[in-house]
Amino acid sequence: MYPTRPVVIVDDEPQILSAAENVLLASGIDNVITINDSREVLKQLHAIDATCAVLDITMPHINGEELLTLIKTEIPE
Repeated sequence: MYPTRPVVIVDDEPQILSAAENVLLASGIDNVITINDSREVLKQLHAIDATCAVLDITMPHINGEELLTLIKTEIPE
């Protein structure tokens, strides 16, 4: 799998998640985790060692800007 650590994509729209994952797969990146509920992101990121996270800005529950702040605080690495 490439990269060794997964790329995490977060979006509340399933079509966007699917399209983004397909673009990465077509580019040779096959270690991708998609999350459609922003409330689950921190739990998932604590459980895995991700390469990066791509966040949608406009999401219900926790928007992307708030989520980025929480990630930087809780999982700065």
